[in-house]
Amino acid sequence: MHSERTPQGTPGRNQLLVEGLRFVMCTKTLCSIDTGYYADTVEWCPVEGFEDYLVCGTYQLLERNNRDDGPEATCSEECSSVGNERIGNVQLYCHDETLGRLEKLQSFETSGVLDTKWLPGSLNGHAVLGAVTSDGELKQLVESTSYITSPQKLCLSMDWSSKDGNSQVVVSDSAGQMSLCKFNEGTSKLCQILQWTGHEYEAWITAFDAWNSAIVYSGGDDCLLRGWDTRTDCQKPTFTSKRHDMGVSSIQCNLSYEHIMATGR
Repeated sequence: MHSERTPQGTPGRNQLLVEGLRFVMCTKTLCSIDTGYYADTVEWCPVEGFEDYLVCGTYQLLERNNRDDGPEATCSEECSSVGNERIGNVQLYCHDETLGRLEKLQSFETSGVLDTKWLPGSLNGHAVLGAVTSDGELKQLVESTSYITSPQKLCLSMDWSSKDGNSQVVVSDSAGQMSLCKFNEGTSKLCQILQWTGHEYEAWITAFDAWNSAIVYSGGDDCLLRGWDTRTDCQKPTFTSKRHDMGVSSIQCNLSYEHIMATGR
């Protein structure tokens, strides 16, 4: 499964593709959907009973052309952000395997969506989706609530942890900061419990350790991969890796073998 972007200036060609594995390294396109705005993130729901649900988060920059009073859509991020607007939405689909198509169930308009993640388990019988946006918000869409973790900054990445029955979420932002939030006891409202500076530039990615929910990893535009122990004040990383020659934008822990993870740009 992947999203496909078309060259700059070609409208109406943003495609969401769902693919099924036929043979090793071979895929088959099952269906294709035009998402309108650029498809930035896609996530299948992992919660039992909701495995056929797919969410797509979109992001598009509306550049205000000085020669034209109206906004002009563009995918360029190199232009100045002054006077521009970042828009997007969260689109919920259900995959009908019998008919071989995606049925669009709902679309929630918001600012640009940079990342989405499903809570690994259900909350009060509901599948919970988190989304981070270009206006610095962490949105919990099942309850239609939001929490501003990074005012005046872009939230870039998020990850859930639900070990030992305690659900937490970590968010990284464009100022290199990390924010750790949890649910208030007995409620589905999020509150921030820790915030720290992890990188000199943008913190592109963050993730919990799959085997130890107290450990958080982060990757930044400063080419550093870092580990953090959230049982401390996180003023110093547990380790810093300088092996990357470009910004670190992807982290994935191995779910079968402890102490192994993949990182990349």
